[in-house]
Amino acid sequence: MPAIRTALVVVIALACAGCGGLARNDNAEGVRLYQQGNYLGAVDRFQQALSREPGNPDCFYNLGATYHQQAKVFSRPADVATAEQYYHLCLARNPNHEACQRALAVLLVEEKRGSDAVAQLQAWSRSQPGNPQPHIELARLAQEHGDLREA
Repeated sequence: MPAIRTALVVVIALACAGCGGLARNDNAEGVRLYQQGNYLGAVDRFQQALSREPGNPDCFYNLGATYHQQAKVFSRPADVATAEQYYHLCLARNPNHEACQRALAVLLVEEKRGSDAVAQLQAWSRSQPGNPQPHIELARLAQEHGDLREA
């Protein structure tokens, strides 16, 4: 009887976790693979997470970050474009996704589109007048690119 009770608890716990729990597991595994430099495996896991939770901004961000890193490591322009698309998909679903706002700004600066990066962060600032984070990111971006007066 205790074995049946334990099995029932496990089944109920899995049912309660639902697809969201599976997507979180895929995202966590994708992050682990990304950290190991296995970008293809990471993309696969993030895609699986996205299929379980369509529209999840974190999945889009993770995919964008992975393609962004691949673009740096393998010098593939197509990966830059893909990363930017995923970052925009993330921000379309969660305009206040701080990591994504920063990552997109960094990508734009890396692509010699600094004015686009500043415009993007300023738009974020205007949409969230009480949020200090857009201003912090603008200052950080200026500092990282040697404009200490602006920072």
